[in-house]
Amino acid sequence: PYDVEYRIRRPDGAVRWIRARAQAIWGEDSDPTRMTGSLEDVTTRKRSELLLIQQNEQLNEFAHIASHDLKAPLQGMCAHIEMLREDHGENLPPEVNDRLDQMQNLTLRMEGLIVDLLKLAKVDQGERYEVEIELNSLAGSAVELIPEAETAQIEIQELPHVACEPVAVRELFRNLIQNALKYNHSAHKRIEIFCTNPTEDPSIARIIAVRDNGIGIPEAYHDTVFKIFRRLHAKGEYGGGTGAGLTFVKRIVERHGGKIWVESEPEKGTTFFFTLTV
Repeated sequence: PYDVEYRIRRPDGAVRWIRARAQAIWGEDSDPTRMTGSLEDVTTRKRSELLLIQQNEQLNEFAHIASHDLKAPLQGMCAHIEMLREDHGENLPPEVNDRLDQMQNLTLRMEGLIVDLLKLAKVDQGERYEVEIELNSLAGSAVELIPEAETAQIEIQELPHVACEPVAVRELFRNLIQNALKYNHSAHKRIEIFCTNPTEDPSIARIIAVRDNGIGIPEAYHDTVFKIFRRLHAKGEYGGGTGAGLTFVKRIVERHGGKIWVESEPEKGTTFFFTLTV
């Protein structure tokens, strides 16, 4: 088969992209008897692809600016606040200390927003580096990265082998587990990680679930939780945060050709389901 895309310039100066496809038809004597093929104008798709490349370059530029030109001043502000406290802490009125606390919290929050934006910008960058790996090992290593997990009951059932980017999928599990612990006021926090459709058929995408006994999510917000910087609670509640964690998770799942959704009711816990390309 012959399949190629090439660019042409028309007499009026307009540039078009053409996709040419051809296939030889073989006869009974194993010799080609004729050719069949087609020409297709793919200019719209090629323009979209070129625009995406340009946008990715802009994201890379943004990542560079954010990591150097934005984070450095914020870190400097935090350092100056600490120096003020060290030099004049005992002489500062309580209301001044309160203001300094607010300034420091706002600065740290802004730095957290920048870090989360950088993560989101980098998820779609570069080539995918996949290896065949047990999801059990990734989920287990994610639990080890979370100190709060030591006081919770976390059960990881038998999960399948999949081809994935290990670092990204470990971050996926870490975010979901952290959320399950964070939005949970139960005296005995429980998390189950399991596969809902175990099968030996390699063509079927497994559905992985992370279930908790936390505060739950009203149905009206089941889609909202995946939008960037959307928190369902006040900034100071449940340990704060920027509201980017589930957006990050969704990007990772989609990068692996999967989808993610949630089933939950208030005070009845939450289950996140996601699929990965097998």
